[in-house]
Amino acid sequence: MIFAGPLAPYLSYGVAAIFISSAAPRRRYRLGSSFPFAVAGPESSTAAMMGILASSLVERMAGADATAPLLAPVLITLSLSTIVTGIVLCGLGMTRMGRAIRYVPYPVVGGFLGATGCLIVLCAIRVITGQRFQLATIDRSQIS
Repeated sequence: MIFAGPLAPYLSYGVAAIFISSAAPRRRYRLGSSFPFAVAGPESSTAAMMGILASSLVERMAGADATAPLLAPVLITLSLSTIVTGIVLCGLGMTRMGRAIRYVPYPVVGGFLGATGCLIVLCAIRVITGQRFQLATIDRSQIS
């Protein structure tokens, strides 16, 4: 999702970054966990949000300057947002705020998961077809 559109030429860099960034936590969880069957990996809901963050950043950068380099700012933004998210989650864990999730209603959690699934489907359509899914242009689609 992230390396589609203007970032398509940098797909190999994206794949390498994904392998490296997902291998390090897996090794840490495998070696540091008291459970021998612990598994860690990227989560789909955060991947959808990161895809939206990266695509909006690329659209703004391309709109401001078409010759601007795209890969480095996107990777830096993704890294910084991951670090900030980790710090916030660590803070929530240290203050035992995880217990507050009990007070979030099930429809809210279901809506978040449903919206995440919708984002993943819409991004998949964009990656496969190369065009954004819009209700206004759905009648112009050609099935061949």
